[in-house]
Amino acid sequence: LLPDAAKNLFSITELKLRAHPLGIRKIEAGPKGARLLFDEQPKFDPGTLIRLIQQKPNTYRLEGNDKLRYNAQLDNPLNRVEKIHQLLDRLID
Repeated sequence: LLPDAAKNLFSITELKLRAHPLGIRKIEAGPKGARLLFDEQPKFDPGTLIRLIQQKPNTYRLEGNDKLRYNAQLDNPLNRVEKIHQLLDRLID
């Protein structure tokens, strides 16, 4: 069994490997949410992103042309990674 720190490191690496092909160049996450920074031309349908923001404007917000703010309680680091995976799932639906 791996210690939690090692599990977290593997989870973060998996998340980065999954985000990169979508045109997400950076993910910043903390206890109060996350921010995704996109390449100039992300590899997912921008309409999906717009629908997410329209459906839950208190949860998702664009910051400039290349950042998405995700507001959520993400106190537990492993839960934080899982929630960001779920967000990536929504972006590619």
